[in-house]
Amino acid sequence: MKLHYRIFRNWQKKVALQTLCIFFISFSFAQKTNLSGRVTDGKVPLEKVSIKVLGSAQGTTTNEKGEFEIGVNKGQTLVFTYLGFEEKRMVVGSQSAIEVGLVQSAQNSLNDVVVIGYGTKKKLNVTGALSTVSAKQLEDRPITNVAEALQGTMPGVTVVQNSGQPGKDLGVIRVRGIGTLGNSDAMVVVDGVVSTLNDVNPDDIESITVLKDAASASIYGSRAANGVILVTTKKGKAGATVVHYNAYVGKQQPTRLPDYLPSWQASSFYNEALVNEGKTPRYSDAEIQKFKDGSDPDNYPNTDWLGLFYNGSGFQQNHYVDVSGGGEKTQSLLSLGYFSEDGIVKNTGLTRYSTRYKVTTKLGSRFTVNGNLAYTRTDFKEPVDGLDRGFSALIHSVNRIGNVVPYKYSNGYYGFNDEGNPIEEVNNGGLGQVTSHYLKGIVDGDLEIIKGLHFRPLLGYQLTIDQSKYYVKDMQFYDWQTGVPALYLGPNSLTDSNDFNNVITLQGVFDYNKNWGNHSFSVLAGYSQEYTHYSYLKGYRKDFLNNSLSELNAGPVAGQQATGSAYDIALESFFGRVNYEYKNKYLLEGNIRDDGSSRFASNNRWGIYPSFSAGWIISEEKFFDPLKDAVTDLKFRGSWGKLGNQNLSTIQNSSGAPIGNYPYIPTIASGQNYTFGDVVAPGISPVNGANPIIQWESTTSTDFGLDAAFLKGKITFTADYFIRNTDNLLLNIPVGSVYGFNAPVQNGGSIQNKGWEFELAYHGRANQFTYNIAANAS
Repeated sequence: MKLHYRIFRNWQKKVALQTLCIFFISFSFAQKTNLSGRVTDGKVPLEKVSIKVLGSAQGTTTNEKGEFEIGVNKGQTLVFTYLGFEEKRMVVGSQSAIEVGLVQSAQNSLNDVVVIGYGTKKKLNVTGALSTVSAKQLEDRPITNVAEALQGTMPGVTVVQNSGQPGKDLGVIRVRGIGTLGNSDAMVVVDGVVSTLNDVNPDDIESITVLKDAASASIYGSRAANGVILVTTKKGKAGATVVHYNAYVGKQQPTRLPDYLPSWQASSFYNEALVNEGKTPRYSDAEIQKFKDGSDPDNYPNTDWLGLFYNGSGFQQNHYVDVSGGGEKTQSLLSLGYFSEDGIVKNTGLTRYSTRYKVTTKLGSRFTVNGNLAYTRTDFKEPVDGLDRGFSALIHSVNRIGNVVPYKYSNGYYGFNDEGNPIEEVNNGGLGQVTSHYLKGIVDGDLEIIKGLHFRPLLGYQLTIDQSKYYVKDMQFYDWQTGVPALYLGPNSLTDSNDFNNVITLQGVFDYNKNWGNHSFSVLAGYSQEYTHYSYLKGYRKDFLNNSLSELNAGPVAGQQATGSAYDIALESFFGRVNYEYKNKYLLEGNIRDDGSSRFASNNRWGIYPSFSAGWIISEEKFFDPLKDAVTDLKFRGSWGKLGNQNLSTIQNSSGAPIGNYPYIPTIASGQNYTFGDVVAPGISPVNGANPIIQWESTTSTDFGLDAAFLKGKITFTADYFIRNTDNLLLNIPVGSVYGFNAPVQNGGSIQNKGWEFELAYHGRANQFTYNIAANAS
């Protein structure tokens, strides 16, 4: 009986325990409800907002109307993230529907979602060194080009403008210094396609990200050694049609001209210099007095040449309008831009017309197609001197001519020195004009094959046409007293040229993301190829009958010239990236790219570029909780990687000519003429030496950094220390004259860049008023 009773009691306990477990499981399932909601920016619905259940693999995204639906338990936390907006967390209560409003991120907030190579990522989870600028930071700045948008905004990114001339004021961008003796320009990617900054309207920009270290840039391989600039343009959003108009006008004037030295003082100093050399003074006291009182301006003038030279209007204006909106399946944005700038020197200026149309449409529930068509036309002009040396020669001349030379005599004749009269040449001399057309078309898509696995194909085409026309007028200057011809600048001539550049890009990327428990895993694999064809044609004639004839066929055939050239280059690439996160605080990333370039021989054509990086978000640790009110986020990161440089555009041979795109094979050149008797026979022959073992420049980069946010993100701080070593520099090393050719380019030498970068920012908000104060140093 006791045995049976014990078995019965154990059976009762077991049944009771199972019943209790079933009750709790049933209760748990009963608590799980389908929560629906809508996400906006306060007004407009936001599509593709990422919504995840904190601590689980469960998640979803919003549709075109900003709507979502997710199964969630009461008490769980939903995390909302979206590019350019602050992360938002919400604890689920008993409600069945919610309305969520996201707030645009402050500058460089760690909760911001930023653009990275072939994707986006929350900045707090990035293990590489990068900096960003958003559209909100640009919209109130009167910038004329994209380089100006980066000026002073990022540590380690310097922009130097060597000219204020309209159309030639494009700044030189350097990321962490000069990393090579050749071309140190950063790689530029606009909307996923390798491009340039020159043809992007600053008003079209949504965000700019600069990848500075190997961990962030190695996914771009052989062109990323000097940094990568990622530009994303604006796109349409679902909702009512919205029209934006932005405009500004301004006026420029010279601010730092040399102090003017009157002619009477200049003549006195000249006399003093002659005396110091033991020579007789040039001017008497009476003559110096005439310079001073202006009683005889023909013989004793006081000409302010710089004042006459820099008297252009300097007027600048910009107008921009965009129209965006769309329904559930299709959204679009159309923008139109007009910019004009008159220089502070007459007959200098730039006019730019731009338009862009972007459309996104859903074909079914799994496939999205995007179209992006942009066109830009720029008209540039500048005066040229009578000796066909360009506008820079006029700047040299106006700084060289003395103020004791009159601009114009009382009888109408112009004053001059041995280079002519720079003011007359600006006003009535030759003119150089360049019209540039830039057309860019991109079609890409996003196919969700299975949940978490996406395939993103892309086809891009770019066409650049530069039409250049430089007409040099001949000019005759006369002795103002006798009227006898004195100085002749000429002959008149016309140079007419056309450049055509076509680039076709084909790309395919697979992207897979998977979350389970405390683990988050993503992998990316892709292939791309680029083909470039360039052609150039130039015609030249001189000795036109008069300065009113300015077309090639109006000039004499004698002395005419016709030249042209072309080249083809290609790049093929395979690339991949793996990311792993544990408990949202331990971060690992690996990148690799394999590039093959037609610029190198088959044995050295391919280069592999790996990188590895890790991060620790220490602020997510339990022991850090007491500091959370003061230090909201704190992350340490480190990286190592290898990058390449295959840009040969500025490497020159021993004769000073660019080495071109085929340095590994012997090439022939025209113009190698021979004399047989008294007859000159045109000829061609090898000129440049070839180097079949030439290789890529390689750069290894190491970076240690930290990112921190204080007082719930009001203060952010970033610091980096980096070392960058570049080896196998492409150099023009001299060879002995017995070699017989221009010296080939060889690999030799190294460069090291190392340094610190710091950025500190304060982000404030008072109701609808927001402000940011930031400083950076490197």
